[in-house]
Amino acid sequence: MDVTDHTYSVLSGSLCGNESPSQGCPQMEKFSHVITTFMKEQGIPGASVAISKNGQLVYKQGYGISGAGRRVQSDSLFRIASISKSLTAICILRLYEEKKLGLDATVFGHKGVLSWYRPSGKGDKRLRLITVRHLLQHSAGWDRDQVGDPVFWRLEKITGHRGPTKTDELISYMMTRKLQFSPGKRHSYSNFGYLVLGAIIEAVTGTSYEEYVTQLFSERGFSPMKIGREKKDVEQSDEVEYFHNQDPVVYPSIFEEDGLVSPPYGSFAMTGTGAYGGWVTSAPVLISVVNSLEPGAGNSILTADSLRQMFARPNYESSVVRSWYGLGWDIQDAGGSWGHTGAMEGTSCTVMRHQCGLSWAVLFNAWAKDMDIDGMIKYGLSYIDEWPLWQPRLMETTGSPTQIVSADSEEVVGVLIPLTDVKQHNNKMRSWGYSPKNINALSDTNDVFFNIVWRKSLHSSYLLSHVPCQDLKTEVTQGKEQGYSVDLMEAYDYRGETFLALNFEKMIADVNKLQIIYCDKAASEHEALRASYQKDGFLLVGQSVISQDGVPKVSAVFNKVVPTNTSTAKQSPVQRSFYRITPCNFTYELGRFGVNLGSFELTYLKFYNDVDNVSVSAVWTSQKANAACKQQTSYYHRQDVSLYGFLYEMRESAANNLRTRFVCSYKMEGVINFAVIWQGGNVEKLS
Repeated sequence: MDVTDHTYSVLSGSLCGNESPSQGCPQMEKFSHVITTFMKEQGIPGASVAISKNGQLVYKQGYGISGAGRRVQSDSLFRIASISKSLTAICILRLYEEKKLGLDATVFGHKGVLSWYRPSGKGDKRLRLITVRHLLQHSAGWDRDQVGDPVFWRLEKITGHRGPTKTDELISYMMTRKLQFSPGKRHSYSNFGYLVLGAIIEAVTGTSYEEYVTQLFSERGFSPMKIGREKKDVEQSDEVEYFHNQDPVVYPSIFEEDGLVSPPYGSFAMTGTGAYGGWVTSAPVLISVVNSLEPGAGNSILTADSLRQMFARPNYESSVVRSWYGLGWDIQDAGGSWGHTGAMEGTSCTVMRHQCGLSWAVLFNAWAKDMDIDGMIKYGLSYIDEWPLWQPRLMETTGSPTQIVSADSEEVVGVLIPLTDVKQHNNKMRSWGYSPKNINALSDTNDVFFNIVWRKSLHSSYLLSHVPCQDLKTEVTQGKEQGYSVDLMEAYDYRGETFLALNFEKMIADVNKLQIIYCDKAASEHEALRASYQKDGFLLVGQSVISQDGVPKVSAVFNKVVPTNTSTAKQSPVQRSFYRITPCNFTYELGRFGVNLGSFELTYLKFYNDVDNVSVSAVWTSQKANAACKQQTSYYHRQDVSLYGFLYEMRESAANNLRTRFVCSYKMEGVINFAVIWQGGNVEKLS
């Protein structure tokens, strides 16, 4: 095989829609523009999209190329990777309906469905407790994060042969291994669990897995469907070509005679993997399958009881969670929405049934670094008026897709504004009567991007976006001479040096504000200064951290307000601060300070890149000293969401006038992600 035949440029083919539906429809052209922009950003040559509304197909389109001289059509066939698990789950539930299989039947041991597989002396006795339901829910006890994914293990020394491990060989081997947790205790995604489900289907039906699944779906018109093959030369012409857009360029083949191959063709098995990731079909077929699962659908493939079981919250999940993994589907919105994603070398895809009545399937013929495909689709669909996800208020105030305006025009959020554009952006926003309430900077190679939350304000202020650290004292002194103090400070790395964005606000008359500001301090020195200043009654109002070669440097602002009328003096609030915690720990602390420790307000937040990790700087301030604060501050927060999903949620929150308190951006695995805190409002309106 020629391993260099997968290097076509994404720009070598047109990335507009290849079929007619988007022509002459401005709104669908906007939707298509979102799709093609995402493809260009991700280096994806081709895509197929299908959308239904209330069970009826309303849009289908192919984009880009499927190979040399070929364009993707809406009915082109794609590998669907882990969406295959949803098909397997449907088949298991059909066997349950036919009373051929119990969902709570054990799988292994002499009483199991696969009774010939039994734990060995070195194995785990708990294997006998695994049920069909556990396999469907990914709760059987295997944790790939701890021991790796068995379906990708190379077992030549055990099987005695090279090449892919057979299903029987792998299951037998796993009978000698330990579980990582007791079955039914928690969720842990498992390809191997669905491989076992495929073996169960064969044992119960007496036919091959592929034959049973193909027949079940074809009887209802859900075709073509097939299990893919490893090598390109055995594929049919109606299947797209798969492209590799990552390093390394070649991988060792699972077939010894092939040597090095382009990863989508031979670096992993396809035959024998159908139950957990091997199916090939089209976007319209997937939409038909999804529509057949709608309650009351005329061609429903499952009964109401099966659907209830499929979407039910597992027993091990808390009753307050709004998302979980059911039987073969990711469940969202407390059961209102459900779908599945899939990804492998040369493929990334999603299928989703949203609670609003829209469903979509999106199939790509290359890897997407940003796997929030559903977020990207929601953002694109929000441009289509009279469709349920439409947001009636676009960005007409600013005319920019990176600026979101609240419905009452009280707030504007600027997203990823280049450093070179900040001055112009600042002048425009101030001319409209807005002042910054939060500033966040992302350093990316040789550029810097800003996220700025603006609010309508009558206070006089000015912004300096690119101040060298050594000039901080000079700028602060000049501001004070004019009656201004630093309101916001954000540190960022620019070509190896620390720079600051400083927002100055006019000081209130008759209030003596004492202020201490410094930049680029070592973390240990900052902690000592913080403790000392807080003993003297200063409040930490800004704690901007950057990591340079893994060493955190802290820039901070402390305020101490001394009222001219001493009779109005109040007790100093209590503060809790962290300069380097993980995002998971931040989420825990956000709940702890808001719920368990009384009325604390999150007064500062920054997510920042810390070598290969992401760290968080956060400050909470007690509101107990403020008699006017009678209610605990409520927050709605999202983190680790990429651009398009973030933009959709920002527009949705803006439509509901939910105030943005903090916006932070950072990079994870090369993709820009966001964390956002909304304050107050009706968060239940956000989907």
